[in-house]
Amino acid sequence: MPSWRSPTSPTSCTACHTALRNLKVPVHVVHGDQDDFAPIKLAEKLVAETRTRRPMRFERVAGANHFLNDGPAEDLLATLEGFIPPRRDFRLRWPKWPAAWPKRMTLSRSNPRRPRVPEESRQFPLARAI
Repeated sequence: MPSWRSPTSPTSCTACHTALRNLKVPVHVVHGDQDDFAPIKLAEKLVAETRTRRPMRFERVAGANHFLNDGPAEDLLATLEGFIPPRRDFRLRWPKWPAAWPKRMTLSRSNPRRPRVPEESRQFPLARAI
């Protein structure tokens, strides 16, 4: 039997671990405790053993089956609403300039980083080339 058909095979668990590890978003796993298709212990183990870049959260819905369409709707809605992050006030901010950039560029003669050019070459710029 191919590994994608068997939810308990070690190959499919390894593929799930790899896929979850590469996600860059928070992961929320919702599982019904009356699920007769995928064992809830396997889902709990998957969440406990997987190390992700962002938080991973497991929620058990009482009375729900595999498709979460059976059981009390209020509990399911409360669980799903719990995943929505709180609203934050949006404020547009200007980007911060990198610290490595110079504070101010000047072209004055007092700038020590600028090499001094002899006076005669300023008057006749082509005289140096001849």
